[in-house]
Amino acid sequence: MWCQAANLIDDGPTWKTNPIGMILSSRKKRLSSLFNANSDLIGFIDGAWKISEENKIQAGIGGYLKDAKGNLILVFSGPVLASSASDCEFRAICFLINKIVSSQWRGKSCIIYSDSIVLVKDFQQSKFKIDQSELENSNSFILLSKVEFKKIDRVLNWEAGNLAKEGALKDKILFAWC
Repeated sequence: MWCQAANLIDDGPTWKTNPIGMILSSRKKRLSSLFNANSDLIGFIDGAWKISEENKIQAGIGGYLKDAKGNLILVFSGPVLASSASDCEFRAICFLINKIVSSQWRGKSCIIYSDSIVLVKDFQQSKFKIDQSELENSNSFILLSKVEFKKIDRVLNWEAGNLAKEGALKDKILFAWC
């Protein structure tokens, strides 16, 4: 019942007979509804940041990009130097924007989902100032006008979250165009 109260699942007839199936079905339905947006590309990013038992910062980014039909275009995961969890999320956004700008997808409209409400609000209100050195291509600023930033529930952003956590343990950033 708490899943329903937290709006993690839909209220449906199979809840009492198959709760696990209901949870998985709800998550899939909620994720697929994101692709009904009027955008060419949809990106999901996350950052992972923690201090290890050896008192070392472990930070990673991860995410993926899909087209409007839900086809996977790009996946990435790897370590970053970051001072905070918010800094990790920011670096994940910059990484994704850099990859889009340097690809055939340049100039397309894009929605980028993050589970960081602070970062999303800052981007939406243009309070977040991006240092040009963070972006590999000066044309990235032009692209930002076609990018929309939206908040997503952490539950729905679990794939990007796992990629970020795995990325914190890697030696270098890995990415693949699909």
